[in-house]
Amino acid sequence: MTRGTTSSSTRTKIRTERSRSRSCPSTFPRRRLTGEGQRCRRGQRTTQNPVHNAAIQDWMCEPHILARTGQSVYDHQARTVASYLNLMWRDDELPWMPVLQGWTCEDYVRHVDMYAAMGIDLTVEPLVGLGSVCRRQNTKEAVRIVEALHGLGIRLHGFGVKATGLRQVHHLLYTSDSMAWSYSARRSAPLPGCTHKTCSNCLRYALIWRTRLLNSLPE
Repeated sequence: MTRGTTSSSTRTKIRTERSRSRSCPSTFPRRRLTGEGQRCRRGQRTTQNPVHNAAIQDWMCEPHILARTGQSVYDHQARTVASYLNLMWRDDELPWMPVLQGWTCEDYVRHVDMYAAMGIDLTVEPLVGLGSVCRRQNTKEAVRIVEALHGLGIRLHGFGVKATGLRQVHHLLYTSDSMAWSYSARRSAPLPGCTHKTCSNCLRYALIWRTRLLNSLPE
């Protein structure tokens, strides 16, 4: 399958998922603020707790997850696209981050096509999350996936990327996140001058960890 082409069955499945989301008010309540309420919420986004990116609910594609749902990689990809469409329908002013899912490199390229079939060009999105890679980020297949998607011009955000993975693909990722610093802090004494029991939620510790990590990456 080439980029930008998707079968009619793909469009039908995704549209069906979107339709189900709209017709199930108990799961996806159709609530939108208007007037003063809408202005208040917008003000909170920009002045109190600004949201820079909000990753959508994606459907993981690891084999043990598929075994639990009884569905295929394709099914989880369709549901992930439907999640993005549903959230955009509910509030298209929030900076929703679409997420790519799959297992093989070919799966991820197909998922790009599935978004494109619904009119979503991932190459113009500020960030696109990369799912189902964090547990295998140090493998050749994971590197090949990141290389392929970066080659399509997609600005990738890596979820839970550890130092070992970053050393291989940091130059191909636009951004990444990690909780490794907090895990380390929970098992260490607080930094000098810190009064909390551990630095597991300490901004100072996180920034020191980040600086140390960035300095360790190859040029």
